[in-house]
Order: sequence, then structure tokens, then C-alpha cells
Amino acid sequence: MDTKTKKEYSEERETKQKFITALEKLSPGTQLRAGIDYIVQAGTGGLIILGYPENQKNLFEIGFTIETDFSPFKLYELAKMDGGIVINEEATRILYGNTHFHPSIAIPSMETGTRHRVAERMAKQTGLLVIAISQKRHLVTIYIENLRYTLKDLPELLSEAQQAMQTYENYKRKLQERLYELSVMEFKDMTTYQDVANTISRHLRLKQVEEEVERYILELGIEGRLLKMRLREQVNETLESAFLIRDFATTDKVNKLKDIEEDLNTIAFTGQMNNLSIIETLGYEVTIKQLDDSVSSRGFRILSKIQKLPPPIIENLVKTYNSLTKLLGASIDELTKIEGIGEVRATMIKEGLQKLKNQYLFEGMRL
Repeated sequence: MDTKTKKEYSEERETKQKFITALEKLSPGTQLRAGIDYIVQAGTGGLIILGYPENQKNLFEIGFTIETDFSPFKLYELAKMDGGIVINEEATRILYGNTHFHPSIAIPSMETGTRHRVAERMAKQTGLLVIAISQKRHLVTIYIENLRYTLKDLPELLSEAQQAMQTYENYKRKLQERLYELSVMEFKDMTTYQDVANTISRHLRLKQVEEEVERYILELGIEGRLLKMRLREQVNETLESAFLIRDFATTDKVNKLKDIEEDLNTIAFTGQMNNLSIIETLGYEVTIKQLDDSVSSRGFRILSKIQKLPPPIIENLVKTYNSLTKLLGASIDELTKIEGIGEVRATMIKEGLQKLKNQYLFEGMRL
């Protein structure tokens, strides 16, 4: 994986996390959002910065020191004055009012209005969350580093969120179908690199859509409670996807697995994701022609489906056999030799695997 690409991905994720934190502070139901709504309704406009960095005091020309607990009404009243408002990063205290900001004019800005140009440059120079409220257009624009985002009206936001949720549910259904097909191939010992790559690809795409839905939920605040419950119910059904990497990566070392997961997220983010790049990220040296070659599953995902089977026992089983095919061929006597497995548990494992195999192969005949 290219080092520069990894760095760009890491920086993008860090900025995105700051953006998510900002949406939480500005979501409907919060004190800060209530104050901003008052300003929008009054049509006064405003410029608000969350934070006052000691090492960048020269950028702030303070008009009045306020130093009071935050309230929506206080924010609204201060917005009637010239200059901007400085509050702390937690949005719990108002620090200064009637403040003028002096960011470097060398910082590029695509904005045309004075207020928004200052807001964009301050965000880039300080890394703080800056909020610009348009007086004429009644729009709220937030700036964080190089990111610019205009808050949407609630009806528009709800519509987009519902569309994103429908997309997520469609992706989830396709992933579940693909996971089922993969299970059939695993029990038949016919899994190929192509099968693995296709399944992981669907999982990565689902994860991207999931993050999009979560962003909408944060922006909706108290209005997104039902959507949040709906997403949580859907996510719980796809937890088995977490075992995919462990089943097919060439390593089982925790730190290496984390690197692989990060690299998979990176190639998905940068648009470099294809079946060959996924398999190479898992640690295999294969060509496009070899994607139809067979590859064995360790069995983590299948074993996780057996009820009342503790994770340490699953670890011991995989460590002993390192192959689902070999595990399926193990006798009860052989299973009892593994630490933590007695005759009762060995029988449960054997019967559980056989039951799953019968279920998948029977249903697989219909696929």
C-alpha cells in the first residue's frame, strides 16, 4: 500500500471525525443548535468560533469579555452586535463577543462574502470549528480545516437520510446473500479467491454506506431516533462479517490483522478496490488468472454460529486445525484432546457443524 495514500486516508479520517463531532454539537435538540436557529429566524447573521487557542491570540481582536455559561438566548443577543462570538470547544461557555478575526489573507478561499471568507480562513489556520450564518440566505455553513458543509433543512435532511437507509438495507441484503453463498462453498471445500474478494468487497461497500447513514443520524439529532434504532437492528445482523478477514488472511497476528483491515478500508476509500487488490491485501501473491483457485477458510465465522460456543474454545479449535475442512473431518475423540473441550462439548460442536452443513447445503441447492 502506497505510504502517501495511507497518509491521505488517515488525514481524511481524522478530519471526518472532527466533522462528526461538530454535527453532534450542532444537531437539533442541542443548546448550540437552538441558539443558531434563533439567529437564523431573526435574520441577523453571525460568525461563531468554538475555541480560543493561546498560541494564536493574534488572530483574535476581542471586543468584550463575556465569560458566562452558554445559553441559546445569550448567543442570539450577542449576534446582534458587530463582530463574531467566541465560545469554548465544548459549547458550554461564551468567552468573547464583538470579536474581529484576522486570519492570514495568504490562505486561499473560494468564498465571496466577507463573513464566510473569514470563517473559511480561520478554520484552515486554527483547525477549530467555525460557523458562519448568512444574514440574507438564512443558511448555516460550518468549516473545519479544509472541509466546508452547509446544514440542510429538516425535511430535505430526512428525505436524504431515508434514501441512504434504503440503500444500506439493499446492500445489507446483498451481503447476506453473498455470505450465505460463501458458507455453502466453505462446506463444499470449493471456496475460491474470487468468492472471498467478492464478499469482502460487498462488506466494505456496506460499511461506507453505514457511515453515511450514521452521519445523517448525527445531523438529525433528536429527529433521528427512529432511524438510529432501524440502523442498529440492521447492523446487528451483519456482525459475522468481522470474521471474514480472520478466516482468509495469511496471518492471524492481531497487529497484522489490524493493518490488513486498515489497508482494505484505504483501498475502498481511494477507489482502488478490486478483487485482486483485496486478495493481495490479505497477504496472497496471486495473479488475475489465479483468482479462481481454491482457498481454505479457518472456520471462525462458521464456528461463531454454533450456540453457546465460547470465543476461547473457537480460538483453540482454529489454532489446532487451522482449516474448516479438517475440523469437519475431526472425530469426537480428537476434539476432546483440545484444551477446554470435554465429551459433551465435543458432541455439541460435532452436531452443530453437521447441522449447519446440512442447512447450508440444502439451501445451497436452491442458489
